[in-house]
Amino acid sequence: MTIASALTTAPPLSPLSCTFDLLEHIKTSKPNKRTNSIDIHGYQADTAPCPLLTLKEYLKRTVPLRGTERKLFVSFIQLHKGVSRDTISISISFSKLGLESAGIDTSQFTVHSTRAATSSKAKERELPLDVILATAGWRSAATFQKFYHKPIIQQPTLVDTVLLM
Repeated sequence: MTIASALTTAPPLSPLSCTFDLLEHIKTSKPNKRTNSIDIHGYQADTAPCPLLTLKEYLKRTVPLRGTERKLFVSFIQLHKGVSRDTISISISFSKLGLESAGIDTSQFTVHSTRAATSSKAKERELPLDVILATAGWRSAATFQKFYHKPIIQQPTLVDTVLLM
């Protein structure tokens, strides 16, 4: 899990983005070539779902806990050490509850489905394939086509349903 190895040592925070160095080799890295960092960008269209603002708030709130800990995510349990990838994985599994509460069929879609959904939507909106591949960390268009490029199912809205009656 890439995010588990993110470091906080003086992340350059700007109004538009933040870059984190990575501690470990990640599974999508080529042999003998390490991905050195990840970038988190702001979402200017709407600040409510902005990952950069959420990150800044998290960093601000964890300053008193952090001490000399270099990992991005720290435990709220005393000693406040950096959390492991297993702890983050368990936390992500709680996202299933969020999917269910949003009315998403979790027997068909999982938290991991968001990767396919976002990349498929980006392709549908005509984002260049090379940008999608680079952002997702895929080297091959075949990987995207085989595993992630899914049809986008447009659900009718209430307005559409009522107007078609």
